[in-house]
Amino acid sequence: MKSVNVNTHQFDTGWIVVIIALVIFWPIGLFLLFNKLRSDRKAAIKCHKLLMIVSFVLMGLGVMHLFRALGSWGTFGAFSSYTLFLAIVTGGGGLYLYRIAKRTKITGEKYKQYIAIIINHGQSSIDNIASAMGVPYEMAVDDLQKMIVAGFFPGAYIDFTRRKILFKKPVSQGVEGSTVNAHGMPQAMVSNCQNCGANNTIDAGQLAECEYCGSPL
Repeated sequence: MKSVNVNTHQFDTGWIVVIIALVIFWPIGLFLLFNKLRSDRKAAIKCHKLLMIVSFVLMGLGVMHLFRALGSWGTFGAFSSYTLFLAIVTGGGGLYLYRIAKRTKITGEKYKQYIAIIINHGQSSIDNIASAMGVPYEMAVDDLQKMIVAGFFPGAYIDFTRRKILFKKPVSQGVEGSTVNAHGMPQAMVSNCQNCGANNTIDAGQLAECEYCGSPL
C-alpha cells in the first residue's frame, strides 16, 4: 500500500499540453502522448476515450480543410494546395490517432484481465495465466514482462524455470471489506481500484493510491 502523493493539477496540465499539441501539430503531440503513456500507468489503461475524442476532432478539422480546398480549387491555386495539404496531414493524423486509441483500449482491457488473474485470484503459474487469457505461453510471458517494466507489478519477476510470476512480497487478495482490531476498530481493508480492478490492502481511514496503476483509491 502506498500513501497518496498525487498532484492532480499537474496531471491535468500534462494532458492539456498533450491535447493542444495533438490538435495544433499532431506529430509533436504523438511524441508527448507516447511519453505520457510510458510514464502514467493509469493513463495506459483508461485514456482511450480521450484519445478517441481528439482523433475525431482532428478528422473533423481534416474534413473542414478538405472542403475549403475543394471550394477554392482553381481560384486560389496556392491557397488550395496548402489547404489540401492541411487536410491530408490533419485528417491523416486523426486516423492514426484513432488506431492508437483502439490499440490502447485493447491493451488496457488485456492488462486489467492479467491484474485480475494474478492479483485478485492469486494465480502465479504462467501456464494457467496463459490458459485463462486464451493466449500462448510465450505471449503471456511477453505481456507480463512489459507490465513489469511499466510498473504494473511492483517487485515482480518471472521465474522461467518454474514458469511462474513471483513477487518479492505478498500481494493483496480477497474481496472488498475490512478487518478490525481487538477493540472493534477497523485497522486494514481491501479496496478495489476503479481504474485497473486490483485489490489493494490499505490502512483504514487513510488515503492511498493503487499499488499497481497509481490511481487514487
